[in-house]
Amino acid sequence: MRFLSRIVILICAATTVTAVHAADGASVFQRGIGVHRPLNWASVSPADNSLYTWPPFATAEHYVPDDLITAVRKSGFDFVRLTVDPGPFLQMKGERRDALDTILRSAIRRFRARDLSVIINFHSNSQVAQYRPEAIFTDAQNPLFQAYATAVSRTAHLIAEMKDPNVALEPVNEPPAGYDSATAARWQTMMEQLYRAARQQAPDLTLILTGAQGGSWRGLVLLDPAPFRDEHVLFSFHYYEPHLLTHQGVESSEPKERFWRDMQALPYPAIKGEEGAAIRAVESRIFADASFSPSEKIRQFNSAKGSIATYFREGWNAGVVAVAFEAVTGWASRNGIAADRIILGEFGATRSVVGAGARARWLRDVRCAAERRKFRWSVWELSGAGGMAIVDSGNESKLDRVTLEALGLPAQPSTTDCAA
Repeated sequence: MRFLSRIVILICAATTVTAVHAADGASVFQRGIGVHRPLNWASVSPADNSLYTWPPFATAEHYVPDDLITAVRKSGFDFVRLTVDPGPFLQMKGERRDALDTILRSAIRRFRARDLSVIINFHSNSQVAQYRPEAIFTDAQNPLFQAYATAVSRTAHLIAEMKDPNVALEPVNEPPAGYDSATAARWQTMMEQLYRAARQQAPDLTLILTGAQGGSWRGLVLLDPAPFRDEHVLFSFHYYEPHLLTHQGVESSEPKERFWRDMQALPYPAIKGEEGAAIRAVESRIFADASFSPSEKIRQFNSAKGSIATYFREGWNAGVVAVAFEAVTGWASRNGIAADRIILGEFGATRSVVGAGARARWLRDVRCAAERRKFRWSVWELSGAGGMAIVDSGNESKLDRVTLEALGLPAQPSTTDCAA
């Protein structure tokens, strides 16, 4: 009967677009937070940086206190997006590989015991060069990608065996492909392969799928969702725009963006008349930055000045933010995808550098852009390096009150403070 019903769905889809709602229920995976510490940035051998140590996730940096997990639930979040470094899962063999499954299962149960749903997200990084995203996601025939698909399949089976509808799998994070038509087509093929790998082991598991271009909204609207006509699929995109605002203070590897580390307190919204003060502020920091040579200071200041001018010219505010969300809404509507199947998988801004008021206004505008359209969301991140952690600076068992207020928390799943 299931086979026949799917044939009927496909036939209907060929003649009319009917919105398919998520099957996981309105109360699951609504308001979440990224948890990046316990199972990511695995420990690497000091003698050989191509090898992970055993156990890979056992340092103090990987530990998240029970009190903090409890605080996440009490604050109004209903799920965590738990990132997993795929490197050890690809490198380890035999008993150690089996033990990694035990470690993953135990981590899931730890959050579930505190009434938090869990999205497991394979989230590659560049710590070990052979497992960096650019090495994995080249094309579907790449042996490393094939091994990655096998790891996804195995993990889907592990989660399915738990028989818990409040645990989902997100096979990949921010694929570095799709910035041209050729790699966009290759990503479509790779996403389909990962989907099939998971589905073969877990027919009813909730899967979160993403488009190319770093998982952005631009990448999502390039994705053809036809191969994923499945009531247990959600579609994800990330939103950090404008990066000039959200990544203030971040060390960028891009030559023309090295000035980001000297950006501080850029106003949001971009209010006319405040451009000059923003330019003068970054100018003083760049020219006081001892790591820049005299000629580099001039180049970085010119880049900063041009970027700030663009930010104010574009008039960044809630209306500009909404443009991206409307593009996602249009893509979903054209493809018969109900709004409750869209999840804003990441959004955030550096907390110690972006002014508290500007950051709060941006978080609220982005969160409300999602909630008004019935999208689910997950903010980045709970704790760890990178500058976007929302744990209270003086108490690691407490979450930042200003951030929670900007996120409309605590709140019931059916309520929102976002005016239409």
